[in-house]
Amino acid sequence: MSRCGTGDDHCCWFAGEVCKYLRTSDVEGFKWACGLRTDLGSWDAVHESKEYITDVKDKMNAVAGLGLDCGDWPNRGRKCNTCREVG
Repeated sequence: MSRCGTGDDHCCWFAGEVCKYLRTSDVEGFKWACGLRTDLGSWDAVHESKEYITDVKDKMNAVAGLGLDCGDWPNRGRKCNTCREVG
């Protein structure tokens, strides 16, 4: 199970700026949450949302590579610098 969202810091950085959808979490054991994921209920819904496509997708692609969405992170052998989880 992923530990993402449990650390003191988060991995929601794009070119030195925090993602505008990052929130503190209301779920016990988690410190951070994606506001879009919380509001929309699934990563699939997030990845299809106008907000994600407009505000996040290109930034995520610049950081992680084409075809990798926030809900897929960490993936493809990449390591999250925050929680150290390896995909």
